[in-house]
Amino acid sequence: MSKVLLIEDEITLAAAIQRVLEVEGYDVIAATDPEEGLAAARKGDFQVVVTDLKMPGISGMEVIKELHERRPQLPVILMTGHHTTEAAIEAMKLGAYDYILKPPDPPEFLALIEKAVANSRLMSEQVEVGQAGFAKDAIVGSSRLMQNVYKEIGDMSPRTQAKLLRVLQDRSIQRLGGKETIPVDVRVIAATHRNLELAIQEKQFREDLYYRLNHFVITLPPLRDRPEDIAELVRYFFQRYTAELGFPTTGTPTTEAVEFLRQQPWPGNVRELRNIVRKSLLLARGYSISREIIDRALAQTGPPRPSGEETLANYITELLARAERGDLENVQSALSEIVEKELFRQAIKLARGDQTKAAGWIGVSRPTMKDKLLKYGLHPSRDGS
Repeated sequence: MSKVLLIEDEITLAAAIQRVLEVEGYDVIAATDPEEGLAAARKGDFQVVVTDLKMPGISGMEVIKELHERRPQLPVILMTGHHTTEAAIEAMKLGAYDYILKPPDPPEFLALIEKAVANSRLMSEQVEVGQAGFAKDAIVGSSRLMQNVYKEIGDMSPRTQAKLLRVLQDRSIQRLGGKETIPVDVRVIAATHRNLELAIQEKQFREDLYYRLNHFVITLPPLRDRPEDIAELVRYFFQRYTAELGFPTTGTPTTEAVEFLRQQPWPGNVRELRNIVRKSLLLARGYSISREIIDRALAQTGPPRPSGEETLANYITELLARAERGDLENVQSALSEIVEKELFRQAIKLARGDQTKAAGWIGVSRPTMKDKLLKYGLHPSRDGS
């Protein structure tokens, strides 16, 4: 029987969640005092820990941080009553397995717990293999170093940076549980949200490691700047989660639903889109995913979508932050380009692909209209449908 530790200071909610899990056969220890919950987590042999975010004395972030440092293989799921992208990202960076809104939707919650338990067992088997000394069967990527590299290259500690640099320079490793030095020939793909050049200046990132990694750079724009990718991402997440949740593949998203998804600002980028697709599948329960289902998923996953003024304010805040980090030189030019692209996108859509009509509304010539559509990757046959 899998053991689950629940840390939730709301007694009624804790009891309800405990009942849901116990009905499914889980052995649940519920702690309404976060201090007692963390103490139990330190001593107990749990497969999964579920913790609230805001609690008296100790926050869910502190629980995640300590448990990840003590037992990096233990999945910790964060529950929060308010959807904030920043909190979710911070939790994942600290080592959280996943997060879910409370009160959790039972089917979604149970699916997440089941997946976390399976992951916990797999990680435990890896550790046992390493401790037994069976180096030839050790699984690549299970070391603390590789887990840190996988998460965020720009957030590594100086000590971990030195270890990675040594691997890249010496081109050799030691397997988990082994003592033999083994030569390796690998390519490293690193991701970061930070300005590493600025981090070097501030002595937070090693310059020698930076030049070891910086052979070719791919800059990935935010999801709202590449709506043409959304349909393909929706198809991918749909296939992934129908298989994971055991739903039939017949309930595909409608064309209207996909178009509605393309129009969203997506402040949480691909992670937010992924969560919406998963939530929509749970709500549709095997039937076709309509725009109404997407609306419900958006309403349940977070606050109402921002108004035009709020969205513009968010864009300006993000652009100024990028300028402060040194990632952007001309905020006014970047903002003008964002506004212009949206203007032409909406005009050609409203005109149903009629470039002459859209150009007349905007006040430009048809050749200029054509050039702008080409510049921003807008296609009359698609964006005007």
